[in-house]
Amino acid sequence: MLTRALRRAAPLLALVLAAAPLAAQQRRSPTDDVLEAAKRALNDLRYDEAIRLGRDLEAFADRLRPAQVVTLRQLLALAYYPEEPERQQPDSALRQLVALVTVRPDAELAPDLRWRGLDSLLDMARARTFAVGLVPADEVVLTGDGGPIEVAATRPARVRLSLVDRASGRVVVADTALVNGRGMLRLRAHDGQTALVRAGEHVLRLVAHEVGARDSVRSERAVVVAAPAVALQPLPALDPARLRPETERPDRARTAVKGLLFGVATAAIGSVARGGGRLARDFEPDPRAAGIGGIITLGSFALAATEKGRPIPANVRANGLVRAAHARALQAARDENARRLAGYRATLRPAPEEQ
Repeated sequence: MLTRALRRAAPLLALVLAAAPLAAQQRRSPTDDVLEAAKRALNDLRYDEAIRLGRDLEAFADRLRPAQVVTLRQLLALAYYPEEPERQQPDSALRQLVALVTVRPDAELAPDLRWRGLDSLLDMARARTFAVGLVPADEVVLTGDGGPIEVAATRPARVRLSLVDRASGRVVVADTALVNGRGMLRLRAHDGQTALVRAGEHVLRLVAHEVGARDSVRSERAVVVAAPAVALQPLPALDPARLRPETERPDRARTAVKGLLFGVATAAIGSVARGGGRLARDFEPDPRAAGIGGIITLGSFALAATEKGRPIPANVRANGLVRAAHARALQAARDENARRLAGYRATLRPAPEEQ
């Protein structure tokens, strides 16, 4: 019975097997086909054809994926600078290698494309170019301690790496470092209380400034973040209605009136109370008395404006108990959130257009 079923299914199996290579071919990018054709032309020493194919792609290099750009620049560099001396165009090859280093600062030539002369040109391109970029990774796992993201630089640079929400443009997390050659930056998934990185489409934004120079570079790479949903406990807020007044209501009017009376009395004493007889005839009224009286009056008004009233000990004690209870509840919520976030992970993967 099994044999009979296999016979009936044989035509269908044959159709599926025949269609499989065609489906794989359809998934292949036309750009990859052109790059493969250029590589075959190089293998057959048809350098002009390889250059023509490469330049056709170069016209829209900004639409290519980073991996395709890296392959394109290497193929064109070898086409312009093969081992045959009569075919070498070092300036054109160097321009391609500078473009390669700009995209991938730590790029190395593919084993089947490299030779000593082209390696030397690549070293020259790296020495001439200030470039900083992310080292490709299939995925990066972010935790509370931070996920490592490697950066390469052709010269010492101060680098800032940010994870930006693609929809809102908001910077989610960031890190900075001094990078010389290669360096590691770390982006945190959470801070122990809040999940900083959520699932969705993001952008890794890199801004670098060369140490001791004015050169700077900026680049972005689209990533997709996968992260589980996490329910956090809301942090309790202190209800002001539960707090009692801790001081009596101040009598500012009485304080101001007292100050006014003292000021007027000071001015009057300085002007009138000079004694009688010869003392009153020989000395004029002291004009400073009015100023001193005014100062006393203004000072009393200022004191009245800032007067807080006498404290109420019973209310102070009651408020202390309310605040202590709130602090305990707040700490309990924070501890619970830290427990829930302890195993939280966010995984960064290159977006399809970046692969």
